[in-house]
Amino acid sequence: MNEENRYEVDSTFFFQIRGGKLVAHDAISGWGFDHNNPLSKMGFNYQSFYAQMENDLIISDNQNSELIAGIGVPSPVYQYFGEGFFDWPYNWENLEQSGVPKVTWRIESDKLKLERIWIRKGLNFEAEIDTLDLKKLFPEQFSDGHVSADWVSGVFLIQEGKTGNDPYYPGMESFLVDRFTYIRIQNGIIIEKESVLKNFHFNSDSTDISPKLRSLMKDYEN
Repeated sequence: MNEENRYEVDSTFFFQIRGGKLVAHDAISGWGFDHNNPLSKMGFNYQSFYAQMENDLIISDNQNSELIAGIGVPSPVYQYFGEGFFDWPYNWENLEQSGVPKVTWRIESDKLKLERIWIRKGLNFEAEIDTLDLKKLFPEQFSDGHVSADWVSGVFLIQEGKTGNDPYYPGMESFLVDRFTYIRIQNGIIIEKESVLKNFHFNSDSTDISPKLRSLMKDYEN
């Protein structure tokens, strides 16, 4: 930092850490990002990756909804590639094409299908978008324009509703939830589901909650 101006940055340092171990480090002059520097570009990709995270979209009963894998749990699309972000082929370490996956799923005849996947990147609200080739990403599961999501297992939450005027931020739109549906998926097949209205108290100990719903809620939270 320059002694004459304490807010003037002389250098920006970048550290690549994986599994708690320092993999590489470098520095650039001044403040910000230099896309000609691999670690600097990786740092930009990293910030962009987390800035663009959103819930997945899912189409069920011809209604657009949101799919939530769990509290702090990423999209089920990651399960196909491994255990987390590092196994996603377009994570921040990919200097050629990087971005967080945005996925559209569809439920048909109790089967989960992946219809579209694209990557979102950039630090602005209006993200840059690259559509990915489903056949290239999922060669064994791809058929007739969609992907059979046979790798997906677990309990998920669907937020059903529509986009409308945000009640707390006038002039802005947000997704307004009407109903929540818990679904249990086993190898891409929905084997259980229970729905509740938007005013349902999730922390309620009420005896009115059915054993099936209570089991789904418990497994979702865990």
